[in-house]
Amino acid sequence: MDQRVAEFLKSKQVIAVVGMSPDPSRPSRYVPEFLERKGHHIIPIHPILEKIGHWQTKKSLSDAKEVTAVLIYMSPRNVDRKVEEAIDLRIPWIWLPLGVRTRLAQKVEHAGLRLIQDRCPKIEWGKLSEIGLL
Repeated sequence: MDQRVAEFLKSKQVIAVVGMSPDPSRPSRYVPEFLERKGHHIIPIHPILEKIGHWQTKKSLSDAKEVTAVLIYMSPRNVDRKVEEAIDLRIPWIWLPLGVRTRLAQKVEHAGLRLIQDRCPKIEWGKLSEIGLL
């Protein structure tokens, strides 16, 4: 799994962040900010807010174009719905943060997409940097 995480973090992704928070103290805000500083392009997905920080939001995942990854910050009971949508949209990478897993893991893999679950990109960056993978 470390190799898959390293592959994701090394390649510059266009990341749709579902459930991105306007609150800078929340992981669903400071983790995308961290990823942007590391060279990834962030597209917040929020059904109500038009802007979060300096980013223009998109109302839905299907509104975001050229997305190569989705980072889903939703409660575990709602995450499968967004994972299903990401599968339908053929988004190559699906990342679920700490404490979040999907029952659709086999479906993701069967569709030829990549799934990382129950991991924090910021924490993983630090771990992989320490062992020389980043």
